[in-house]
Amino acid sequence: MTDDTVWRMDPRGYFIIKVLYSEQKLGVRHYAPDQLGNGAQHDAEAFGADAASVFQQVAQLIASEQHAKYLQRELQKAERAMREGLEYVQDTELSSKKFTKDPSENIQRD
Repeated sequence: MTDDTVWRMDPRGYFIIKVLYSEQKLGVRHYAPDQLGNGAQHDAEAFGADAASVFQQVAQLIASEQHAKYLQRELQKAERAMREGLEYVQDTELSSKKFTKDPSENIQRD
């Protein structure tokens, strides 16, 4: 049994989660471990209308159960923010603050 209170970096990398409010979609970008640092380029991305569909697209990129649980929680939080028009910031508690400018306008898509 593993201790979920100690964070361990997933050997396959990490995800950045964004809410695309104007499109009513969630988006994630995956970065492999060797891409950590400035100028990192993502190696995969996924978009979907809900947390479950996005998670299903990227599940094969996750090595640890701890990371899978974390990503599911964050995607569910992002989905709630999208549905309720709340500001979403990864790794922070969801507040009741409504967004004033669609943060997805700052995302560059390839």
